[in-house]
Amino acid sequence: MRQTQAHVIIAFNSAAVVEEDFFAFCTLQTLLGGGGSFSAGGPGKGMYSRLYADVLGGYSWTESVEAMHVTYQDSGLFGIYGTAPPRHLFAMMQVRY
Repeated sequence: MRQTQAHVIIAFNSAAVVEEDFFAFCTLQTLLGGGGSFSAGGPGKGMYSRLYADVLGGYSWTESVEAMHVTYQDSGLFGIYGTAPPRHLFAMMQVRY
């Protein structure tokens, strides 16, 4: 049986889709990448991204971690999203990347 997961998002304002910095945030999201401990895309999918290698690979209790970039016409949101068992919630928030 799969245990319950705690979800953590740390996010900041970013560029809207019409702003010049929009492409910089898109590039940063791609570079940071992410992934999960189980990849439905088969072996190798996302395994070389920075977040996958440094966080998911470095902390065995991490279920998933990924960079996110949500954009709208007048605003944007950039952040890191991760999941871990509830007993590791505080440690997840302390991970330095």
